[in-house]
Amino acid sequence: FACYVMVGIIGVVVRLVLAVFLVYLSYRVFGAILAISVGTVVSYLLALFYIRKIIGKKEEGQGFDGREVASYALPVFFSTLAFTSLYTTDIVLARHFLSAQEAGFYAALATLGKIVFFASSPIVMVMFPMVSERHANGKKYLDLFSLSLGLVLLACLGISGVYFLFPELMIKILYGSQYLLAAPYLWLFAIFLSLYSLSYLIVSFYLSIKRVKIIILPVIAAVAQVTLISIFHQNIFQVVWVSIGILGLLLISLLFL
Repeated sequence: FACYVMVGIIGVVVRLVLAVFLVYLSYRVFGAILAISVGTVVSYLLALFYIRKIIGKKEEGQGFDGREVASYALPVFFSTLAFTSLYTTDIVLARHFLSAQEAGFYAALATLGKIVFFASSPIVMVMFPMVSERHANGKKYLDLFSLSLGLVLLACLGISGVYFLFPELMIKILYGSQYLLAAPYLWLFAIFLSLYSLSYLIVSFYLSIKRVKIIILPVIAAVAQVTLISIFHQNIFQVVWVSIGILGLLLISLLFL
């Protein structure tokens, strides 16, 4: 558990510090993307190091059950694939259907919107192993989920509030004045990624207590998003509202369950 949390914290710190440093050096979007990539590589290498130590170390009376890991890894893979699709495929489709200028605005807004998710994702990373451990030991874990849900909601509301009140300032910081025409759409992307973050948290909670069948919902949502954007794509408003509608329905379904 400590190793898992350490990997998550180090990855986030590397992304944040490097992103701020590169943006300060006027690398802007390229700097932010490079920071995310470097942070991901650092997290992967650290995780690989710890996993190899765990798998290679067999405790007395215990071994590494490959079948059990595979049966759990497969639904996790599809869940990750679905959530990755939900916040990347819309950019590809926007590039295909919208004009060059609108597609550029959409990509910039989507990048800013992802800050909502990146700000809340460490909470999910910490919640997952803690809930999983309590569930495995027969202890209460709903309080941890409730706390995590509250913290993610607070982060989403905070960043969305800043985007709603100061859209032009936020766009100027990362993209410059040439993208100011996209400012009226920024709050919509904040809503989109807030719904995404909350849905991601709840699905992660289900997976932590081995309720793997839940992954069918994000998979359906990902397919529905592609289908509906292919039909409704006249402008930025239509494309982002499709994503908001899909993620809203996904969140309601998860909460209902």
